[in-house]
Amino acid sequence: MGKLAISAIVISWVIPISLLVNHIVPDPYMDEIFHIPQAQQYCKGNFRSWDPMITTPPG
Repeated sequence: MGKLAISAIVISWVIPISLLVNHIVPDPYMDEIFHIPQAQQYCKGNFRSWDPMITTPPG
């Protein structure tokens, strides 16, 4: 089976499952309220930013 076929099979179940999970849990879950802003800072290149509410180091 080719890579394209495998990709199509994976996409055909990943997207519906993702939509279902987002429907069941639409709001940030548990500690995502801390991790999302932290990830946004990292995406901006601000690697010195750290939220002390996050208890696990990146990586």
